[in-house]
Amino acid sequence: MTSRIVSKLALAAVLAGSVPTLAAAHDDVRPVVAERREELAASRWREERRERELATARADLRRLEAERAEYLRHPHGRGELRRYESRYSGRRAALERRCHELDRVAWR
Repeated sequence: MTSRIVSKLALAAVLAGSVPTLAAAHDDVRPVVAERREELAASRWREERRERELATARADLRRLEAERAEYLRHPHGRGELRRYESRYSGRRAALERRCHELDRVAWR
């Protein structure tokens, strides 16, 4: 045998010995991919939940504005109007705060 044939046989033996190692390395990747897929699904679920909550808060804000417009169409005494405006401003501030908190999550 010539040295060229011997070196080719040695290379083939080394490559044949590394095939099971490559297969084992490929098996180690699958759990990482599955974990990443679960993380992405959880992240997507949280984002969808945040969007639903934000849409609900904005709808509540629109509903509150419509309620106020309806209330102001009819004449009321000064004391009654002052009490209504006090309740209205507190509810509006709470809804705006909630919308702002939900919007900030997107920037994190």
